[in-house]
Amino acid sequence: MLNVIVPHLDHSGVPPSVRDSMLRQSAVMLALQEPLILAFETTVAAFGKEGVRVCALKGPALSARLYGDPAMRSSIDLDFLVAPEDLEPAVSLMTRLGFGGKSKATVAYLLRHSHHLYFSRPGSTSIEVHFQAYAGFGVTLSSAALMDRAVPYRFSEKATVLVPSPEDEFIYLAVHAAGHSFARLLWLYDMKILIQKNPRLDWDQIVSRSRAAKVSTAVGFAVKVLMDWLNVPLADVAERFAPGGLRRSAAGVILPFASRPSTASTLDNLKGLVFTSMLCDRRSATLWLLQHHIGRSLRRRVHRAAPNLLPESWSG
Repeated sequence: MLNVIVPHLDHSGVPPSVRDSMLRQSAVMLALQEPLILAFETTVAAFGKEGVRVCALKGPALSARLYGDPAMRSSIDLDFLVAPEDLEPAVSLMTRLGFGGKSKATVAYLLRHSHHLYFSRPGSTSIEVHFQAYAGFGVTLSSAALMDRAVPYRFSEKATVLVPSPEDEFIYLAVHAAGHSFARLLWLYDMKILIQKNPRLDWDQIVSRSRAAKVSTAVGFAVKVLMDWLNVPLADVAERFAPGGLRRSAAGVILPFASRPSTASTLDNLKGLVFTSMLCDRRSATLWLLQHHIGRSLRRRVHRAAPNLLPESWSG
């Protein structure tokens, strides 16, 4: 967030020592983005050579489009969405490039219940290959429709990549932020800038696509948070989303606790789980989400205690 804030500081109102410290930190953060941008261009070129279409999610492409500089919005990894039929060749490419993934049990679990596979290589930027647009709130957003509506973006002379349509990008950013309990203000600020950059954003499409994907409660809640936290004038938009009833009201009560920065712990994970479960469109999805994640956590704990007595799948 620092790099985004610094250019807009009123330097006359900031003590010189604080200003200088912020400028130094910003310079360091900008420099750290250079290897990530290079990795982005190299990876996009590798996918292109392999004939795999990829859509950039967040990262340098979003930073370049929304903030005018691929390094302005800091990222720690790269996220690429692929069509379902391109997942196998994408994974094969990652392997040939020397990237390793998670354990077989974890990969099997992710393929069934998540939306991306994680790849890392010593000394390199980590890469997430998304095979679904999003998995959360008891539903899965298919990558196929988002990929079909994605548009080419010329990131640099070395890289042209697909990016989501503005409407799909708003939905993605909304569910991503809600799925992480709005723990980073930057995620909301991205949405605010996206709205500013796209004054003709089709809100009817956003509402209808959210309802069709059964994430309208989460997207509608994100719209409300944008209004409350960043003063984005979206009252007319908020009215188009279903009020959400008791569960959405409960999410509002839990939000201050779930979004508070803290160290990872069982209690923090539970707060996040309860918060996101309240934003499911259907009561059945709320119940499924709670039992699924609590059950998975218990299985993994039991497997760590007795790995030789239980199936390897319990470790995933």
